[in-house]
Amino acid sequence: METFLHNIDKRHQRSAALVGRGAMLAMEPGRGIFGHREANNVIHTYVVMKKPLDWVNSTDFSDREQALTNLAAELGDGWAPELLELITNGETTPVPRPIWGLPLGHTWDQVPGAILIGDAAHLTPPDGDGANWALYDGAQLGKAIAASPDDIESAFSGFAAEMLPRSAASSREGYQSFERTFGYNAPENLRNMMDRATTYGRRHR
Repeated sequence: METFLHNIDKRHQRSAALVGRGAMLAMEPGRGIFGHREANNVIHTYVVMKKPLDWVNSTDFSDREQALTNLAAELGDGWAPELLELITNGETTPVPRPIWGLPLGHTWDQVPGAILIGDAAHLTPPDGDGANWALYDGAQLGKAIAASPDDIESAFSGFAAEMLPRSAASSREGYQSFERTFGYNAPENLRNMMDRATTYGRRHR
């Protein structure tokens, strides 16, 4: 789910201080609250919960205040009040966004005249690489077509032969990243990963 807080430095000072100038993550296994400061003095809040898909279809989001209260309650006990305020003070109706991913190792029969790139070709739980792969795929496909302008199908086949193994590796990383963030050992897995990255950065300055 996602919602927004506006004019945060004046109207939502506690939330503004909590999120800071970038982003804030608070996770437990299967659930979490993310706050992200965006342009124009806005905080974009994400509520992540592991639920069956029919939960979304059976939940009424039309009453904004009640929907936000219900979302905070669905997270369960133990959350700090200032974290829950990122949800309950939301100024927009929450938008449900189910997370989709293709099965690992997914492939397809090639259709003449068409090829998939970007998330359509290697859709995974979000790990920050979707737009990057879309741009990279587009560039690689463009090179393949430029190299075989009179044989588009050959260009498509060559591109697919390179892209699909790369897509499989990217999908594995996406699912692993999602497990580190929301899996059984959240948030320790993510904290450990960040600690290793910090240590590596210090050693290689």
